[in-house]
Amino acid sequence: MSQTSLPPRFCTHCGAALKDEDLRCTMCGTDINRSDYRQVATVKKLILADHDATERITRLDHDATERIAPSDPDATERVGGRLLSRVSLQTAQRQARALAERTDPLPELVRPGKVPHGRRGRSRKVLVACCLGLILLVLVPLTGTVVDHGHYAHAQQQAQLDRAHLDQMIQHAHDIGVPDSLLQPLISQENQPGAVERLLTLFPNPSGTHVYQSQAQLYQQLQKQMPGVITTATQHAQIQARQDLQNFQQSLAQANSQSIGNTDAFSQQLSQDQVLLAAAHTPGAYAAISQDARKAVTTLLLRASTFQQLADFQAVLSRMQAAHIDVAAMQAQYQHNVESFSRSTQPEDFQRLHTQLSVQYRQLLVISEQAFSYISAAMLNELTTQIQTLQSYGVNATHYQQRLDADQLASDQAKTLKDQVAFFKQIDVDIAAMHNDLERGKAHYLVAQYQQELAGWSKAHLYHDNEDGHDYSLVSGYMQQGIGSILNNDLAHASSLSDEEAVIAEAQNAIFNLHALEADYSDRTPFDQMHATDQRMLENYHLQDKQVLMVSLVEQAMRIYQHGKLQRSYQVTTGREELPSLPGVWSVLDRKSPVTFTSGEPRNSPYWFPDTPISYAILYHYGGYYVHDAPWRADFGPGTQFPHQDSSGTTRYNFDGSHGCINLPENATAWVYNNTDWNTIIVIY
Repeated sequence: MSQTSLPPRFCTHCGAALKDEDLRCTMCGTDINRSDYRQVATVKKLILADHDATERITRLDHDATERIAPSDPDATERVGGRLLSRVSLQTAQRQARALAERTDPLPELVRPGKVPHGRRGRSRKVLVACCLGLILLVLVPLTGTVVDHGHYAHAQQQAQLDRAHLDQMIQHAHDIGVPDSLLQPLISQENQPGAVERLLTLFPNPSGTHVYQSQAQLYQQLQKQMPGVITTATQHAQIQARQDLQNFQQSLAQANSQSIGNTDAFSQQLSQDQVLLAAAHTPGAYAAISQDARKAVTTLLLRASTFQQLADFQAVLSRMQAAHIDVAAMQAQYQHNVESFSRSTQPEDFQRLHTQLSVQYRQLLVISEQAFSYISAAMLNELTTQIQTLQSYGVNATHYQQRLDADQLASDQAKTLKDQVAFFKQIDVDIAAMHNDLERGKAHYLVAQYQQELAGWSKAHLYHDNEDGHDYSLVSGYMQQGIGSILNNDLAHASSLSDEEAVIAEAQNAIFNLHALEADYSDRTPFDQMHATDQRMLENYHLQDKQVLMVSLVEQAMRIYQHGKLQRSYQVTTGREELPSLPGVWSVLDRKSPVTFTSGEPRNSPYWFPDTPISYAILYHYGGYYVHDAPWRADFGPGTQFPHQDSSGTTRYNFDGSHGCINLPENATAWVYNNTDWNTIIVIY
């Protein structure tokens, strides 16, 4: 910056030129007053000296603001504050410079020793006012720019934080097992504004603030939807897990009733799954239970089909033995297969045994060719018997009769080993082809037989209620409002051989249980002693080594057995005629103590009830079928499942039977709950 000198000086008296250091005129000797023009010169000198420094500060402030603004709004505001203060100083300096340049370098002619104080004061006020005006003109637009940059950066940062939080919530939902099908719609919405965000990142503009604000609002809305998605997934998974466990329970009961080997491993697995279900609270936990239960059902089905292979193998051995053919080696293989069958618990075990049995069965057929005439006669007789059975089920067997005639002709004309092998293959196909129709016909036949017998016995053994003078059925649990609807529904929806076999097992069990009820109706043994029907139930379902809650519907009694020995006996109240308890063999599905029961019926329903605290509850069938205490009742035993007067005072909740539960006094339920576990079996007949 160039050196600056003071303006020229002249004597105010004679006009002679003066030097800067002169205090008195060298021509006339007049004293010189330098205050006016020296002050102006000093201000001008300071302004020029500070000009370059001001420009450097301005450039530094501008660079710092650009570096900080996109990432730190607070820092931007601090830098902006410093910048504004410096701008104010610069503006004042520029104003002073301009004023100095416009000011006459020569002071006004005044009398020696006089200073124009009034005019100098007014000049300073004008100077301050001008400086303030210029500061405001510069400050307002600059402040707006800084604020815009701050809002833009803040909006961008908030959108990024909200998206990160949403990603965390989605990952958490995925980790706990929420299906991708429920999460994908949220992920798609989250990713929609991604392209706009990337464009704004490359070319930031304060006008894009509203874009980031809109994104933040979207992410916040999606965050609010996440709890609902998790709740929906959990509820669906819970319902599916309960249904799969119910199917597991039914498949296990069927296996027990068919006496197909040892099922202890499956019983333990069911108990473990039930415990896990009680503790589960995430979709993933429920899904794992469903997967385990489905695998068990698949294993039980493979187990049943493998058992049928063993039965077929034994049948061929028997025919060959009847033909006096030595089958000792094959008989030893059969015994080994039976032992392997009893040890198997996994699907791959039964698949391996199935393959092995298929190979051995073909070998057995080769041996049987040596006694073709005897064995062919036996197989033709088996086909004939199946046709007769099919006809007894009411199924048209014309096609199979034609196949029997063709097989008979092939047997008569078989002269070579090739002819004999062809005959065995064809008659095996014909016998197997009838199997589906036989099972389907048998299922329909047994369900019809069950319904016919049920209707006849119910009509002949009505219960007359003295309370209201009406007659009630003693077997409502077996009818349409009970397991009858379940049986009919399963038959209507049976679409495979395994479905039909399951219906057959259900119908056979229902008929057996109904016969037990009929026998118990005529038994006059006191309720607190072992009944013959109880013993038959334990033997039929192979429960001699289990703990069993045996409930008699006609006696309204419960007897607890441990390894076939009677432990305790209690009188109970079962379901009313419209909402009966369900007969069958059931496993413990849940245990709660205490628990509050909530009605699933609308308030205007005759079956609605207020929230009710229960001390002890054992779930035996999904749908709210429990064994539990009923403190609102004083009377239990025969007839309490129908309208009656309760000795504690009759109310709308104790004048009739339960809603399908097994009610006991509270002290009795306490003993039952505390002395049973998840492995206890509930039998109702």
